[in-house]
Amino acid sequence: MSAAALLLGGASGISFGYARWHGLFPGYVAHRALVINGQSPFVPDGSALALGDSTVERVYTADLCGGMFNAAVGWATTSDLIRTAPKLIAEVRPRLIVLDAGYNDLSAGSSIEDLRARELKLVAMAGPTRLVMMGIPRHPDASRMVQAIAAEHHEQYIPPIEGAVLTVDGVHENRRGMEEWRRRVAAACR
Repeated sequence: MSAAALLLGGASGISFGYARWHGLFPGYVAHRALVINGQSPFVPDGSALALGDSTVERVYTADLCGGMFNAAVGWATTSDLIRTAPKLIAEVRPRLIVLDAGYNDLSAGSSIEDLRARELKLVAMAGPTRLVMMGIPRHPDASRMVQAIAAEHHEQYIPPIEGAVLTVDGVHENRRGMEEWRRRVAAACR
C-alpha cells in the first residue's frame, strides 16, 4: 500500500471520528426516525402501533392485531419516544399502542423514578388509545413499576421476554422469543 493511500485512509478515519464524536453525523436513532416518518403517512388509520427499542424493532408485526406499524427504534430511550410519539399517534391514529421500552434508559443510568415519569408521559400522550405495556427485561423492579402504571391506567401489562431460552443475550429475542412476543401481543389484542 502506498504512503498516499495510508495518509488518505488515516485522515479519513480521523475526520470520521471527529465528526462522529461531535455529533455531526446522525446516529442510527435519527436515521430510523427518518424511515419511520417517511412511512407513517401511508399507514392505514386505525392500525396498531408498536413503540419501543431494538427488542421490538426486530419483530415482524405487520400481521398482528389487524395490522401493526412497527415504529420501534434500536437504541431508543423513552426520551426518544416522547419526541417522536406525538407525530406518530397523530398520523397513524392507532386503535392500540404496544409500548415496549425502558431497557436502554436503565442501561444508560436512568433511575426507575425518572423512567416512571417518562413512561407516564407516554401514557398521557396515548390519550384514549388502548395501551399494551411490556415489562423490561433483566429489571424486575422496573417491570413491576410498568405493571403498576398499566394497572393504574386500566391498561394491559405483558411480562418481558427474557431468559436464555427466549433471548440471544438475556434481552434481545431469538426466533423463539420473537414468536413468544408475537403470541403475547396477539393475545393482548383480543
